[in-house]
Parts: sequence; C-alpha cells; structure tokens
Amino acid sequence: MTTAFWDTQGIFLVDFLSRGETVNSDSYIDTLKRLRARILRARPDMDSENVLLLHDNARPNTSTRTRETIATFGWTTLRLPHPSYSPVLAPSDFNLFGSMKQGMVPDWFCVTPESESLDERSFIQFIKNDSFSEERYQECFVTNSSQCTNFRFLGPYMTVTEEWTLVCDRNWVRSTLISVQMTGMLLGCLVAGQLGDQFGRRRVLNAYTLGHALVNIGAAFTNSWQLFAVTRFLIGAGIGGIITIAFPYGLEFLPLKWRPFTATFPFWGAGVAIFTGVAYFLPDWRNLHLALGILNIPCLIGYWKTPESIRWLAAKGKKDEAEAVLQKMADTNGKPLPPHTGELLETV
Repeated sequence: MTTAFWDTQGIFLVDFLSRGETVNSDSYIDTLKRLRARILRARPDMDSENVLLLHDNARPNTSTRTRETIATFGWTTLRLPHPSYSPVLAPSDFNLFGSMKQGMVPDWFCVTPESESLDERSFIQFIKNDSFSEERYQECFVTNSSQCTNFRFLGPYMTVTEEWTLVCDRNWVRSTLISVQMTGMLLGCLVAGQLGDQFGRRRVLNAYTLGHALVNIGAAFTNSWQLFAVTRFLIGAGIGGIITIAFPYGLEFLPLKWRPFTATFPFWGAGVAIFTGVAYFLPDWRNLHLALGILNIPCLIGYWKTPESIRWLAAKGKKDEAEAVLQKMADTNGKPLPPHTGELLETV
C-alpha cells in the first residue's frame, strides 16, 4: 500500500507499507512524523500554522493519539462530516492523478549501492528506515550535479518504462511512443480507404487484421525502445485501417433499422474494458502484446466466411458476383430476391 502527501507544488512524501502490515494509529503517526521532517527540509520557510492537512476520516486518521500528534505539530486539520471517500477529496485527487495522463509509470527510486541488491520487501523496509529515502523518490540527481544512473522500480507490473528505464533524460520517450502510434493510426486510416476502394473491403480488412496480429506478436520480442516505437507505429496503422473499413463494411450487410444501433454501440469502450481485464492477469507488457496478437488470429476466419462488399462489387462492374452475394443472403433469410435487383446494382 502507498500513502502519498502533496500540495499544489508537487508531492511531499510517498510512504510504503510493507506486505502483511495494516494501517493503524501507530503506523500513521510514524508517517506523519516523516511528513513533518520532509516539510521542514523542503520548505524551511513554511510556518507550521500554515499547514492545512486534508485527509479522510478513517479510524487511524481520527484516533485520539493521531489528533494529539497533529496538535503538537501545530497543524490545522480540515475536519468535515464526510464518509471515508467522497467528492470533498476530488479536487485533491485530480491534482495527484493528472500525471496518469502520461500512461502507467511504476514507482521508482534512485538507489544507492547498499540497497541495490535488496529484494522488494527488504527495499521497502530500507527506504522506510532511511530518513533521507524520500528525497530519492523519482529524483533524477543524487546531488545537485551528479545524475542518477541506477534506478529501482516497484510494483507488480513490468512496463516498457521499467524495461528501458524511460525516466529522467528518457522521460520524453513515453509521450513520443504515444504520438508515434497515433501518427500511424492517422496514416492507417488514410491509406486503408484508398486500398479498400482499389482491392476490395474484405481483402484489405483481413490484410490489416493479419498485419495487426503479426506486429503485436513481433512487439513482444523487441529489444530496444526504438524498435518498439516502430512496432507501435505499425500497430497504430493497423488500428486505423481496421476502424476505417470494418464499420462501413459491417453496416452494409445490416437492415436499416439496426444500423444506427450498431454504429453507435461503444465497441471501443467495451474493448478497453476487456483489455483492462486481460492486462490484470498479464502484468508483463510482452505477454500482453502476445495475447493481443493471438486474439486477432481467429478474426481471420472471416476471410473465408464473409462475402465481399456488395457496393464495391457493383462499383467495379462485377454485377454477377454482387448478385450472387445478395442471392446467398436471401436464401439464408428464407426470402426471395427482388426481381429488380440487377437494375438496382447498375445504379450503384
């Protein structure tokens, strides 16, 4: 468990609770003492009477011993009649969670040689006992002039940030990877439309799906962030192409009454929800890419099971093939093909 304290200028202290421990009055008071020491070092000009502590009304926070300790600090506590979590805390949460827009970044420390070989549990205990450990939390410099070269990441997830140490002087890489993928998505949209008009919706859609699957699998084996950026560009292109073709291609075979519902159904949101569940069980980013690639492969069955776009066939002068597709649809639904079908196809 992690407890963070911050104000409008940034994070003051991040305190870690060792595995198997629980938050009680004693542990919370120890945390507050470390917070006070941090404030005195980071803001020596700050008057204790100007400290306004906002925390929820969990039992360790409101116990008599905790309130007495806070009183000795001279702090003011914002005491409002709200439940353990409520909209009262929303502005403070927004201030902290704004950094999440940049993507998932695990907790990291600039470590010293004496803590380098410790396992995660021992390391957490070490930084709790070291009175200066909070100064190295997400700090890029050991001193004012010496840049940190040894980092320690915490958490159950293996991300690309940890894989290639995308912090400090490489901090820009994370946002660049997102921009690269979105650029690929834009170009994928533009190219897919032209290819679909030239070679057919079904062929291009399945080609994009196959490419998307293979590149995701390939991304799992990249050994540098530069090569990973290339795969992210291609993945973005695949997403853009699939979206551009799949929606109009699928709607073409639906009755008019079902098209508005299908066009507005939140497929993207549903996919994100499923993706979140998959990521929970696959905490390593390489395994996650492998899973995404493999899950795309069954979609390729559609190449043999789905027909070509009727509108595209008619526009290309392939009237007989278009009429054959319509005949198959009519037979499947147990209805006769309208007698003027050929004339309608000629007007497309």
